[in-house]
Amino acid sequence: MATNKHSAAAGNLRQFLKELQDEDDLVVIKEEVDPAMELAAVTRRVYEMEEKAPLFERIKGRHGNGLFRVLGAPSD
Repeated sequence: MATNKHSAAAGNLRQFLKELQDEDDLVVIKEEVDPAMELAAVTRRVYEMEEKAPLFERIKGRHGNGLFRVLGAPSD
């Protein structure tokens, strides 16, 4: 189960991702996901079950060298 002990002072996304990883609160999803359906559904399910934050590495329709990634997070 994910914990809520992350530093509010993380200076940037890279630092925040490192904190999540260090606390074992991050799961990297390497499979390609559809941004309109799968990404949102996984993020919602993770939030409802209080699981690890998903980091999506392969978004359908986004090509290149892996610089486009998405960290799933609820809006509230």
